[in-house]
Amino acid sequence: MLHGDFTETTAYSMIQLSDAYQRCDQLEQAVARLEHACTILSTIETAAKEADRPRITLQLNKTILQLVNIHLLIERVPEAEALTQKLEARLETNLEDQFTFKLFNELGNTIRKHDNLAVAIQLYKKSLLSIKSRFKNTYLSTRDTSKILINIASTEYMRDNLQEALRYYEHALNVIRNCGESAEKEDALELKTLLADQAKVHVSIA
Repeated sequence: MLHGDFTETTAYSMIQLSDAYQRCDQLEQAVARLEHACTILSTIETAAKEADRPRITLQLNKTILQLVNIHLLIERVPEAEALTQKLEARLETNLEDQFTFKLFNELGNTIRKHDNLAVAIQLYKKSLLSIKSRFKNTYLSTRDTSKILINIASTEYMRDNLQEALRYYEHALNVIRNCGESAEKEDALELKTLLADQAKVHVSIA
């Protein structure tokens, strides 16, 4: 059992130590520090003042996400799955929060990196639901929406679900166009890549 005061400073120190251990490929030690940080942050979150709670909650969610990734790296799949479900449940309590859709998307990226494509799709769709909840009628002209749609499309392509991939690529293109001419100019390279990916799917279908 690791010791230390239950303060934010101690939690952040544990997170920094974990980063150092990860750089040295000492992943078991990294996990221990992150688990300690989660314990501290969870305790602080429960007792935090309303004004402070969002900051603590965000840091705790990010730390859980880090833990998911490391557990997958060291092939602790049951632990990773349990933490994924825990983080999902936490995020679902506040879909409209400014960070929820980003964390769902990042969690999807983490899971996809370790080849669990079906779960990654589910997480991307929850990210999409979150951004829709936050931006309401303007979510289809929000740049982040296109990024999530592209993630869904590319993951469906990896699963050989070509029609679904094509459908989501087309949705992503429409969102970028909805964002206006300035957005298309700013994202010219990504738009070019997106069109190339869409063409690749058409060729695969043919």
